[in-house]
Amino acid sequence: MIALLLLPACLERATGEPIPLDPRYYAAHEGVHGEEGVGGGNSVPFSDVDGKKVVVRGVITSEIADLPVDVDVRVPDADSPGGMAGKGKILLDAPGEFELSVPISLGKLELQAFQDADSDGPTGNDPFATVWLDVGETDMTDVTLELEEGARGGGPVHEAAPPGAPGGNPGGGEGGGEGHPSGPGGNPDPFSGIEGRRIVLTGSLLCDCTGGVDL
Repeated sequence: MIALLLLPACLERATGEPIPLDPRYYAAHEGVHGEEGVGGGNSVPFSDVDGKKVVVRGVITSEIADLPVDVDVRVPDADSPGGMAGKGKILLDAPGEFELSVPISLGKLELQAFQDADSDGPTGNDPFATVWLDVGETDMTDVTLELEEGARGGGPVHEAAPPGAPGGNPGGGEGGGEGHPSGPGGNPDPFSGIEGRRIVLTGSLLCDCTGGVDL
């Protein structure tokens, strides 16, 4: 009985000679990864756009030479969140040359490059650089992005305003004093010089901290 069960099985003899792998096993993976310095698969910028294109080529530099680089390709779009639409991504194994094809006469194009130094996603401390380009009818071959740690930033620099000025403490005591009419909660009205109908904007500021909050 055991012999009958083993009859259908056929063992292939190993010769020790390397045999090339069937391309069907890795062609799809290579298509997703793409060419070096270009990106690939569905992330290839403007891969779904037909028509004439120009080349945008440049170099990315960083003090961290052995860390991969992500380059987000974006264009202005009033209908997208934040007014910008992502058009794909370029993935580099390390800082160096990059290249992408862009629709001719596209206009404004933004490239945002960063290295995820702590493997925690984009943060304000990562090496970062951004550049705005105006794509016309000719190739652009001298684009440079110099990654710098902390260049992404975390928000505008706070500047103290004098009492009575927009954003400052109410002048002349509680209620706005002589500078500006009082707004809700006794704060100065930031729109005191604007006439017309108004709407109310309410919300909550949450912070695990102590001290005052400027808005």
